[in-house]
Amino acid sequence: MSNLDQWLTARLVITAGRLVENAYNEDLAAYGVTYAGLTILSVLAIRGALSQVQLAEELKIQSQTLGKTVGILTRKGFVARSRRRPDKRSQIVTITPTGQDLLKESRSIEEKLKLPEALRQTSLREHARTVIQTFERRK
Repeated sequence: MSNLDQWLTARLVITAGRLVENAYNEDLAAYGVTYAGLTILSVLAIRGALSQVQLAEELKIQSQTLGKTVGILTRKGFVARSRRRPDKRSQIVTITPTGQDLLKESRSIEEKLKLPEALRQTSLREHARTVIQTFERRK
């Protein structure tokens, strides 16, 4: 293994995130979704119905990137899309009861993966929040 002490902090954070995401994806494959889809469901469960543009902003990704995953979630019945009036080009995305069920089932994945205690520590969460807020202020 590489000498982690010599890695840049950004590389450490990105690599750790990718490894956790890959572990989630292995368990979520049985449902035909990825961690990206699970994240969309989580946001919709908390925020309620959102346009795809609002959802992309909330997730800190491009709207075009979101479209493919929302399409998969729609085909699987985890979300529903509807046209917004009067601008029929804008689509509203809502989580379905099936999506809510998947979200409930997925809560056990972290425990099942036996992720290190460090991932559940308040200090790590606070540091990650601070980094995200720092980048939000740059916009």
